Amino acid sequence: MKNLILSFITLLLLLAIRNTEAQSLNAPKPEKNFFQMRDEILKQVEKGKEENFINEEEREKDNAMTKFKRWEHFMLPRVGPAGTFFEPDAVYNSYTNYYSNHTQNKSLFSNTWQAIGPFSDFGDVTQSYKLGIGRMNCIAQHPLDSNILFVGTMGGGIWKTTDAGLTWTCLDNNLPSMSISDIAINPLHPDSIYAATGDAIGNYFGLSDYHQGHYSCGIILSTDGGTTWSQTGFNYQQVERQNIYRLVIDPVQTSNLLAGGDSGLYRSTDAGATWTQLDTTRIYDIQINPLDASKYYAIVNSGFKLKRSYDGGATFNITNTSNFFGNGMARVRVSAADTSKIFVVRGSGVLVRSINGGQTFQLVNNVGTLFNHQGDYDKALVLSPVDTNLILIGLVPLVKSVNKGLNFAVIDSMDSYNNGLHVDFHELEFSIFNSNTLYAVNDGGVYVSHDIGETWTSLNNGMNVTQYYKLSSSNLNPEMILAGAQDNGPHLFNGQNWNVLIYADGMDCSFDKADENTAYASIQNGFVYKSIDGGITYPNLITPAGFYGDWETPHLANPINTNTLYLAGIKSMNPLLKAIHGKLFLPY
Repeated sequence: MKNLILSFITLLLLLAIRNTEAQSLNAPKPEKNFFQMRDEILKQVEKGKEENFINEEEREKDNAMTKFKRWEHFMLPRVGPAGTFFEPDAVYNSYTNYYSNHTQNKSLFSNTWQAIGPFSDFGDVTQSYKLGIGRMNCIAQHPLDSNILFVGTMGGGIWKTTDAGLTWTCLDNNLPSMSISDIAINPLHPDSIYAATGDAIGNYFGLSDYHQGHYSCGIILSTDGGTTWSQTGFNYQQVERQNIYRLVIDPVQTSNLLAGGDSGLYRSTDAGATWTQLDTTRIYDIQINPLDASKYYAIVNSGFKLKRSYDGGATFNITNTSNFFGNGMARVRVSAADTSKIFVVRGSGVLVRSINGGQTFQLVNNVGTLFNHQGDYDKALVLSPVDTNLILIGLVPLVKSVNKGLNFAVIDSMDSYNNGLHVDFHELEFSIFNSNTLYAVNDGGVYVSHDIGETWTSLNNGMNVTQYYKLSSSNLNPEMILAGAQDNGPHLFNGQNWNVLIYADGMDCSFDKADENTAYASIQNGFVYKSIDGGITYPNLITPAGFYGDWETPHLANPINTNTLYLAGIKSMNPLLKAIHGKLFLPY
């Protein structure tokens, strides 16, 4: 499959809306409404094609335009006829307002609902492949106990395991933001855990309302291993539209913390109570030298420069006079096996290396020209702590080099799902206890490998964090449910077990009103599949060639004449297709 030469995220940069200077803590409402913003983005896409910025077709799934379509689908029914954006804290405020006015009904309300799942990865009926449980953003390891891990999810809060991932517990369902972008654990007092709130990778920079998750509420702290949480001195309101990308703790002076986000680089020397701003430009990543805690590296100036500190993070100076290759978000890593080399991966997968402390960088490999990527959305880099030859990069697929980055090979991808490993990677981390053990978090969840990435095991058992677009139940058997999941396909629940039906983004789905054996499931852009065995298998694509629907294309069965199915398309294509006996025809 072909990929974008210029990602959609780069196109957003062409809009020249990004601001590399300090952002106001009370960010103004965007001047453009939703419709103006959407039109401007699409014009830039067309301009890119005309000027050959984009000269290859997009991939069918999870390309940059896919991210835009998800945003458009989420926003369109929520902005009203005038296109006015809602406040980012609207959901949290509604939640807190409801409970403040219904305190007497809390126990009654909590007993009304019961989660039915899914609670783990599950496959199709034949178990020939599996998809994931839902997107994870970050992972953190307990410094003294290899069985204890923490993960931060896109919208499901913070989860903890005490048995190496066999089971998980959600730590708090009432956090000010259930999106978590990073977690840092005090290495000397591991019951002290810090979490950066917000969905940084889902909140596209440059457009203040281009978000699919929650903006940051700042940094929160637990001093009892994650049981309870409180706000630190780093505090945002969601209306400020801020993101935090990275949070680190000094391994020696553990009261010292650094946080990097949209509005710059911040340092605390009193365990998070107060913070000092060290830099006013967007900070994507921070790395502490694994053998010398006095040396810090930070990706600054929206990913163009590296800043270095040799005094434990107190002061930073730019090292590279020339900008990095590539565009957009970057990750910086230094291996304990050779701390003289600094690696950075940027934009679409451009890997560069410095051998002189960051003063100059040389191109190692433009990985994004060989493998599918999504610009700033999926970006992970890890270096082996013991072998200087081993480098792994997570883009859409997970790729590995055994010769210092000169060549990369796919370990797993959307076309090969070995052992059920999902795609779209957000963090990779070697175990601090075993250099052969590697953790990965991606759009499917959290996974572990005990052979440096060759084979993988899902650790998603017990986490119910799946995000659904649509839901439908059988008229004849209410326990039968069809649901379309983001990134993880349409699902079937038969009252006891879950099955994944089609590999894609799951969308609208329905049962025949008179025959529960006839069911319809769809994926993005109006591709509808028909089942005649109660949704177990979907061998028949009934969308005709030439039809192209919207991102989430609705379909509707006639409740009286159940052989008639309606499918609505976008205005620029056939506006309405009518299906008789499960086959689609042009309007008549």
